[in-house]
Amino acid sequence: MYTTDQAKRIEMTYLRKSGDLKGWSWRRISWNYNGRPSGCIDVKIATGSDGDNYYMELDYKWKDHDAAEWTPIDYKVRLQPTSCGFGGRRWWFICPNLNCRRRNSILYQSGRYFVCRKCAGLKYESQNYSGKYSFLRDLFEAEDYERSIKRWYYRGKPTRKHRRFLKMTRGMSENERLDECLKALRA
Repeated sequence: MYTTDQAKRIEMTYLRKSGDLKGWSWRRISWNYNGRPSGCIDVKIATGSDGDNYYMELDYKWKDHDAAEWTPIDYKVRLQPTSCGFGGRRWWFICPNLNCRRRNSILYQSGRYFVCRKCAGLKYESQNYSGKYSFLRDLFEAEDYERSIKRWYYRGKPTRKHRRFLKMTRGMSENERLDECLKALRA
């Protein structure tokens, strides 16, 4: 299953930093995979003075794995501004999936269209760890955390860091942790 790191995406922060959210603009976004071009998309952005009619128009070609020819795709994604606490505004994509319509800062390609992460069925990389491997990951994190502990007890009581370390290791001694790691790797 793909993760968010592997999917093509359009990020609102990229559009903001490049100055495309001020009025009308046009941009071509390109992606690379292992140093080779893997796709591009033309983006037209309308954040002018049309009131509630803010949108981003996506224009690109898409090819299904079985198809011989490229299919042109052209559709609009609604944009929505929200006011910031100290002035200005923050822009959001509205997911083009009619059953979703969530506000997002990133759209991911899922098949023909760019939609939100949930509609695309994508996970973050950190969500792929499960079962025995998550236990091993927790133990390795605990080992790194143990090095940061300078004081284990204060006035006869375990310090906050010591208590957190015990929670991370489930109160096991170093030998018990090694045994658990070996069991998990053998299984």
